[in-house]
Amino acid sequence: MPLIRAFVAIRLEPRIDQSIARFIDQIRPLSGGISWTRPDNLHLTLKFLGERVDRGLVDELTAAIGPLAAETVPFRVTTRGIGAFPNLHRPRTIFVGLDSDRLPELAARIEDLAVGLGFAAVDHRFTPHLTIGRIRSARGFRPLRSALESATDIDFGVSTVRSLAICQSHLSSGGARYETIAELRFEMPIAS
Repeated sequence: MPLIRAFVAIRLEPRIDQSIARFIDQIRPLSGGISWTRPDNLHLTLKFLGERVDRGLVDELTAAIGPLAAETVPFRVTTRGIGAFPNLHRPRTIFVGLDSDRLPELAARIEDLAVGLGFAAVDHRFTPHLTIGRIRSARGFRPLRSALESATDIDFGVSTVRSLAICQSHLSSGGARYETIAELRFEMPIAS
């Protein structure tokens, strides 16, 4: 089996991606040292599987996650606020915050399944976020920092998450392209 770069993710509704894209377009001129995420690449990584993992093992994990997805009820995620890792004064990554009580639990269950199959365990706390930019150069960052600090509470909307995806990442000099290997729909009906 081939080795691939892969991850487990969720995508938000397209209107949320479009709202974030409009925000990026507004702040893009403020600093040239940022590699901005394309709207079609916006996602929350629930579990990064590795840079070079066996496709067969990824397929095994997909099969293991299937029953979890089937018993999951679709849930809402609030997309709000701008931040940076490690912080806005020494940023490496710019992100939009995500809020849902369900995300940490879902990520933990996927982590347990993945580790049980032999994938490496994560060494950091799960922080739900959408990466919107990576800092290539901090030169000239001050005007952008100001705009980001004033957007720490910006609200991009609420999205209902109805599935998760197993994705393969194709890296090139033109940027990353993500291919969905499998989409696992949440099948448990929402209680009325």
